[in-house]
Amino acid sequence: MMFTNLPTGDNWFLSRKALLISYSKIASTFFSIGILLILVEALFFDYFSAMANSSFTTRHIIGFHLFYSELWFIFLGNALLFLMIGNKNFLFTRHPVIACRPVFLVLAVYSLGFVYGSLAGNNWALQEFREVVFTALSLPPVLYFASMVSARQVFEKFIVPGTIGLLAVSAFQTENTALIFGTFFVAFFALKLLYKSYWAIVGLGLVSLPFLLKFSKPMIVLFAFCIAASFLLAGYLNQKSVNWIFSKFKLRIVFIAISILLALLTLIFAINVWSGGAIEEIIRWYFLKERITGAGETIYGDVSGGRFAIWRAALESWLQRPLIGYGLGAEVEAYSSGWLTKTQFHSYVVQALHNTGLIGLLLILGGWSVWLRSSLKKVLAVRDVEEKIMLGSMLVYVFGIFFYGLYGHSLSYPPTSQLFWLCVGFLCALPQSDQHRMRS
Repeated sequence: MMFTNLPTGDNWFLSRKALLISYSKIASTFFSIGILLILVEALFFDYFSAMANSSFTTRHIIGFHLFYSELWFIFLGNALLFLMIGNKNFLFTRHPVIACRPVFLVLAVYSLGFVYGSLAGNNWALQEFREVVFTALSLPPVLYFASMVSARQVFEKFIVPGTIGLLAVSAFQTENTALIFGTFFVAFFALKLLYKSYWAIVGLGLVSLPFLLKFSKPMIVLFAFCIAASFLLAGYLNQKSVNWIFSKFKLRIVFIAISILLALLTLIFAINVWSGGAIEEIIRWYFLKERITGAGETIYGDVSGGRFAIWRAALESWLQRPLIGYGLGAEVEAYSSGWLTKTQFHSYVVQALHNTGLIGLLLILGGWSVWLRSSLKKVLAVRDVEEKIMLGSMLVYVFGIFFYGLYGHSLSYPPTSQLFWLCVGFLCALPQSDQHRMRS
């Protein structure tokens, strides 16, 4: 079949059968399916994680289990990227790659740490590489396709289904993966509320409920941080108030913040009364580590859950090799209610210092600092409010992953890790100037 008046230029993908497909359509479909996979995996993490023990797992081939979202973004995404840039004679926009150079530096440090750790015989080097680097292999297709669509166009359609799904799952047993994923919705509704969409208070209340029902110390702290980060970011991103300390917008933020805090405290009090003091029991048992001995004496355990002991042992070990560390997958022995051998230190900062040394940690912190500063400036320059809210939600999600990484392993869950790199890629692809993205 012959076609006449075919579009010219780089805005269309031409197959062997002369089927014309818009690049933006391919990008939108690619992200829509990928985000749907991430959402389902986050909500039903136990089910997809248990597939590692089934016959439907990549562990039999490559040694570790991959989630479907990883297969989609890393393998299919890079294959599709190769075909599409091949259709353009391997020409592509350099800006997203340049903007992502600080992130590539971070990944290079971890990759060298993996090689170093493997040569040193660290048994867990591959596992740590899989946690902090492997999912980032999805960055090339994400960077390429993110320059063709807007963040709002891709993510907005999942806000309502994701909120309903998170709320439905919370009626049973909510895993940390779903709650970490839910911080994206928390940020979105908080920013939406602050930018005068009062209906967003309903959405914020719905996505807050799963955190309150779980009432896990790490998740409650993460939830509070994301709310605070959303409010601070809203004040920064509002161009009318950025140069005014006591602007109307900032006073409005303070008023809403106090109102939300009072509402949450009231809700917690109501749940505690309704459940016969369950919240008090949870706080005493899980937060304060209160225990009753056989003699009826009240004692309190380590409120850090052994983290202080692990960090102390890791720092003492690091002092013996301060500059280059021990490589990824290194172990330390710590004493907390008995001797423990740990490879996960429940802090990416302490773990990076121990495994990559002072040099590696400075490069990692420097790379992320440069990237965050650039991303904040680019989001600030966006004038479309709805697009700015979506990009701001991405920033808060990235902040949340970093924050949780101070006392946990936020990248150890593949779905939330994949969403993290998806947000990083979109923010890298954002133009420096306030112009609409190229749609091809």
